[in-house]
Amino acid sequence: MKTQTIIYYVIFTAISLFNLSKSYSKTEKKTIEDRLILTGKFTNVDQNGTVKLYLWTDIVASSNKYREPYRVFSTKLKNGRFAFQIDSVKTNDYIILSKDELNGQPIPIIDMYRIEQGDQIHVDIHHNGTLKLSSVTDLGKPTYEYQVQFSGRGSNKYQCRYSLDSLKQVYTENFYRLPGNEKARNAATILEISQNEINIEDYITTKQLDFLETYRHKIPSHIFDLVKIDLISTNMKHELKFISTSINEFYTKTDRDLVREHFNNSKLNRLFNGISKETGINSIAFTNTTLEKLRKESIFLYKDKPVHELIYAKYKGQLRDKLITAYLIKNYSSLSNIEAKKILAEANEIIETPAYLKMLDALTILNIGSLLYPFELPDKENKIAKLSDFRGKVLFIDFYYTGCSNCISYNKNTVSVAKEYFKNTTDVSFVTISIDGNRQQWLKSLESKLYTSESAINLYTSGLGGNHPLIKQLKITAYPHSILIDREGKIYNNNFKDLGKNDPNDLISIIKKALNSN
Repeated sequence: MKTQTIIYYVIFTAISLFNLSKSYSKTEKKTIEDRLILTGKFTNVDQNGTVKLYLWTDIVASSNKYREPYRVFSTKLKNGRFAFQIDSVKTNDYIILSKDELNGQPIPIIDMYRIEQGDQIHVDIHHNGTLKLSSVTDLGKPTYEYQVQFSGRGSNKYQCRYSLDSLKQVYTENFYRLPGNEKARNAATILEISQNEINIEDYITTKQLDFLETYRHKIPSHIFDLVKIDLISTNMKHELKFISTSINEFYTKTDRDLVREHFNNSKLNRLFNGISKETGINSIAFTNTTLEKLRKESIFLYKDKPVHELIYAKYKGQLRDKLITAYLIKNYSSLSNIEAKKILAEANEIIETPAYLKMLDALTILNIGSLLYPFELPDKENKIAKLSDFRGKVLFIDFYYTGCSNCISYNKNTVSVAKEYFKNTTDVSFVTISIDGNRQQWLKSLESKLYTSESAINLYTSGLGGNHPLIKQLKITAYPHSILIDREGKIYNNNFKDLGKNDPNDLISIIKKALNSN
């Protein structure tokens, strides 16, 4: 009997271990399938430093990427080599790979590439000596045009995207070499320039689509379709932006109508209109372009009917949720406080997608009356200025970066006028905060007196730039940007239109209201 018991025990243990090993095997297999492996090597490049990988999940629009949640992974280069292994990624996540930063933001080598679960990619990176930017990186180094080659499991979609981006400049040059197009470079009138722009985008798109066909059987069909949608949408947005600018500059209805007719008949417009909503929903470029198109329709077709109303009228389901979320993330600070809260409340009632509701919830930190992040920032003497130092005063903050021409204009035409008006008012403080990643560059901007003056309190984000918690709280991605804080350290106004984008009297008026409100 004892022997039989032992035999049963041995059999039971063996079966348990077998089932456990199967369970581990399944778990290990699932982990591998959910994983992204990205390795690479830099040649003919400084082989020291840090490489960073930025990853977005459930992103609604690429133009909002730094306003939306993302994860950052970093690793030190070893003999020019790097490796990332990231678990629990999702198909249709997006990545940026970067070695250098400008004002705290990545200078992409891989820029918003779509990934899939199980990708095992190796990337070889080098440059031919061509400078990419006239300015230096945050570490004071030049930035080069990188040439990239992909290999490994899932690499064809990466190589396809890289080739399409690289060929755009080639196709642009080829357009001007075609018979009859030599004079296009010298287009004189706005009408000629806009029509020329439409012709160029149609030509480039045709050529890129022809190239894309060579990958039809090299990448999965759903990826092929999404790359095609991304391509058409990106080119379409560029054309929309240029055409709307041209239309605004025309003085005659005849010219405006001619451009609209040419645009409506363009191949690119027809291609974009042919994208189904069911497939377009998976493209962040499609989201961007749809919002841009709705904005133009709001102005030129619907007599300034609000964009969010057009979204609700034209779209349903998840695409509607995605579009309204993208719209609010991008425009929340430019709406009046009452309008922003109203649209947000309506969106929270209608939207059904949990990830988008979470993104919208994060916007409430921008509401009037919200406490500002309690910053502690150095001035040029490295003395620390704190938000609490300004308690009891109305605080105006102007954010800028060196090289921003609009920042120079804003300081000259608006801020300096308001500063002079309140120069004898002790209850108002004027502060500038530079997002320059390079301290020496910031100090030169102070010396130039183009962006600020010595009478202001000039502070620096200590090289964090756009990654500083204050910039992230306010979701600033365009400059100049200004904000008015009340005597208790709370947001009084975060609307750039109100704060005198076009007229210094607007800024003076609202500062007076802030002074009288406490």
